Amino acid sequence: LGFYPIGFDRLEAIRFCGVYAGNYPYKGRVEIHKDAPDGPLLGQQDLAYYHPEKGEMVTYDIPMEKASGLGRLYLVFKNDEDPDQYVINPNWMMLQYNR
Repeated sequence: LGFYPIGFDRLEAIRFCGVYAGNYPYKGRVEIHKDAPDGPLLGQQDLAYYHPEKGEMVTYDIPMEKASGLGRLYLVFKNDEDPDQYVINPNWMMLQYNR
């Protein structure tokens, strides 16, 4: 997922929310990159969920490395063990700035 324009000055974290369905073994990570899907890595979060019957909505606070200026922000979802396995169903995100 890509977003533009994003101000990176004072951006210190991303609050990210995703939904997991029941009876599916979600696993992987979300990486946050600047300017390109393979650009500088600013943050990442391991993701995993499994319950045989119920799903769940989960919120993560992902700390960010310092960056500056305007640019593109990319959320990249990866599973190095099985690229076809679902990692998460993204729901929403909120940029958290230091005032």
